[in-house]
Amino acid sequence: MKKILATILAISCLAFPSCKKEESATAQINGFESYDELRTVFLDGAVGAFDVNTDAKYITDGSASMKFTLTRTSAIATEGWIVTSTATGEDYADNVVANLVFLPKSEYNQLAKVDAFSVDIYNANAYATKAVLYAVDTEGNVMFSSMRDLEKENWNNLTFPLNGLFYENATKLVSRYRLVFVGKSMNETYYLDNFVAELGKGGAKATVAKEENGKILSFNKESDLDYCNLVSYTPVPAVNAYYSANGDFSQTGGALCLETMPYSGTQASRSAGTQKATANGGGVQIYGELLSGIPTGSNILVDAYLANADTKNVNITLSDGTNTTTQSFAVVGGAWQTLSVQAGKVDITKLTQLVVTVDTTESTKNVKVYLDDLRYE
Repeated sequence: MKKILATILAISCLAFPSCKKEESATAQINGFESYDELRTVFLDGAVGAFDVNTDAKYITDGSASMKFTLTRTSAIATEGWIVTSTATGEDYADNVVANLVFLPKSEYNQLAKVDAFSVDIYNANAYATKAVLYAVDTEGNVMFSSMRDLEKENWNNLTFPLNGLFYENATKLVSRYRLVFVGKSMNETYYLDNFVAELGKGGAKATVAKEENGKILSFNKESDLDYCNLVSYTPVPAVNAYYSANGDFSQTGGALCLETMPYSGTQASRSAGTQKATANGGGVQIYGELLSGIPTGSNILVDAYLANADTKNVNITLSDGTNTTTQSFAVVGGAWQTLSVQAGKVDITKLTQLVVTVDTTESTKNVKVYLDDLRYE
């Protein structure tokens, strides 16, 4: 389709000399059209095979795509790779591996240059899986992450939009982009096509629509999530964030849901650094401009609801750029709780960072924590 549109545009410009060629609004990361393109993709944490596919069923753009067959590997013995959850009886594979690695070109080597990423993925497996796209900087820190569902035995046209929050370090160089597959077995097959970066203003916002005095974000509407960034302290993001309009899990019309991804392994098999990272887990950071104007002596409050019949630790971090405080709350399933954070040494009038994360230390099943009415008083 893109080639047809380009041809039409070229013919139109020949017919009308005053026509000016439009600048491309995208940069192709990989079209998967040839073996030369496939050689620029690296596999990390798994053994797999890449091949050029020419079967039209598995192509969305151009004349070819990439067939990707993976066999997952682990620091744990291969036979112990699949873990059965005692709570649900389902089998889960550790999602800390099976990375496809893409090295950035200059067109998109800074997040400030990108509005969104998109890729077409055909999940050839007999069950639904998930894909996580994330970027890391030259020090290995997660700069951006987003998770999407992959419908079984079908094409999934995925878009990963960025928002203004990702640009606190807008010009910091991206070391690599990673595409992770979260599946349920050791051997899986996917087809990939048309991986592009949509270029533009970088998602930066000219203005921030602040709510009434005392409110930071009510999460009453989906657009509130434009002011949230999915962050992760684990090597691969293990928490998904999305808007929920389900009235059963909201007090005022909508809520932010933080859903943990199940993975295998126990605390005993992890290093001290990994244990600390999983305790910090993942969640969201709030757009900094929403944090201005908070009066001295205020506390930060948010209502939380755990949909599962468990207890889950929720961490809230405040920072003024000099001092930082993190407080953890045990959220018990089945009832709304108000979490109140005292600023301590943090200057609440100069708040630059507010992060809410869910502990992913032991996560053998999906756990959903709903957040509502983020405010100060």
